[in-house]
Amino acid sequence: MAHARDAAALFAHLLAVYLLLAAGHRYSVDGYVTYQQAKRIAFHGSVHFDPPLEWQNVRYAASPWDEGLTLAYVPWLTILGRIAFPNDPGFREVPRDSSGEDPTFRWAGAVLAAITAATALLLDRFGRTLGLSPARARCAALIFSVTSPALSYQKQDFAQPLAALWLLCAVMAWHRLGSDRRMRTIAAFAGALGLLVMTRSECLLFVVPLLVAASAKGDGKVPISLRAPLTTIALLLPFVLTHLAFGYLETGGLGPGRGAEWFSGYRPDGPLVALAGLWISPARGLVVFFPLTVFVPVGLARMRRAIGDRLPLLLAALVAVWSVGFATWPSWAAGDSWGCRFFVPLLPLLALAAPWPAERPEGAIPRTLRVAAIAVGFTTSLTGVLPDPDFHTTCSQWPHDGCWSLANHPLAATWTKLLNPRSYDLFLVQDAVHGGLSAAEMTWAVLLATLAIATVPAVYGPLGDAGGNRRIRA
Repeated sequence: MAHARDAAALFAHLLAVYLLLAAGHRYSVDGYVTYQQAKRIAFHGSVHFDPPLEWQNVRYAASPWDEGLTLAYVPWLTILGRIAFPNDPGFREVPRDSSGEDPTFRWAGAVLAAITAATALLLDRFGRTLGLSPARARCAALIFSVTSPALSYQKQDFAQPLAALWLLCAVMAWHRLGSDRRMRTIAAFAGALGLLVMTRSECLLFVVPLLVAASAKGDGKVPISLRAPLTTIALLLPFVLTHLAFGYLETGGLGPGRGAEWFSGYRPDGPLVALAGLWISPARGLVVFFPLTVFVPVGLARMRRAIGDRLPLLLAALVAVWSVGFATWPSWAAGDSWGCRFFVPLLPLLALAAPWPAERPEGAIPRTLRVAAIAVGFTTSLTGVLPDPDFHTTCSQWPHDGCWSLANHPLAATWTKLLNPRSYDLFLVQDAVHGGLSAAEMTWAVLLATLAIATVPAVYGPLGDAGGNRRIRA
């Protein structure tokens, strides 16, 4: 019961903080079209826009993006449509102008906020399952949810936070296969993989390493077993058929469609430059936006020695496959977006590995460096959550020279906005600046702030436990 209350407090705290940081508007064409298609499904039973949706002189008869986030919006919109807006036809309709604005989008942000909070909750639980002390497990969960780029992406409208949730679920189910190879565990593994690919097609890159790892989850006497991966492949069939059905309904065909551009030939800057850009470029590099990444190799090595499990090898394989795969992506810079968007699905697993180097620090330097990395990452993430995130559109243009400009480093580009609270991209702030808050908004803000403050002891209290790990001696 105590653990359930602790978990509820963590989820409620993060959700309250995230909702206080909500912007209440769209960020990208990806998220806008995905959200509008969810409205069409929820209230009209169709995946098509009639008439076609317009965005900056582009007309969409249906969403060209994967259906995972669309389906995540549908239950929330259905509930709101029946309870909060039963007599508001505007809530159910797709806007007819091409401005890309929709007042109802303010409600959509709660979905990704809840998804990110749930991911942190599962990460905390997974850490304890691995043998981390409550303090270390909570540290990993908060590093992910508060100091990493996940803090910014929970308020934006891209699908990567949902992919992060399903990838973490898949790894947790895979880990459980070592001690429980019953059908329900394999079904959970297959379900997480299926939903992962339905959220972002490129997550197929994760499937092969996870299936290979599942075959190696033997019982000691039989180191290689094909039962789990073969059963998983069979259970993936409904997800594949659903994915194909969406493609057919949207485009009328079953061709390669949305993933075809991946194989569109060599890129002008080459895979090595792209790989470097994904990791260290000032405007898109993972290390720049999540500096704790530099500790991950050492952390994985210590994890391997401590728990004697294949999990560190799997995490390393997932990072390597993902990095190499996106080095051949047509636009490694992730188009018009903020920071290391393509690495968001891996952030929970990187946060899990990152605290390990300081488990038993030799002197103050390792701990000091880790704290410094956390501080820099948190400050960098604030540039994507308080001001309106600068997408650096020059980065989406070949040959992506803008990504290498120090002027496009998030702190260099937006630090002045951090010092101007009136410009913060929070709907509560902007409404207060432009006309004042309504009574409903003030009540909402007070309730969320009260919830966030009331849960602080339960959420951050475990960090004060200086004890070591229950099972791990790194």
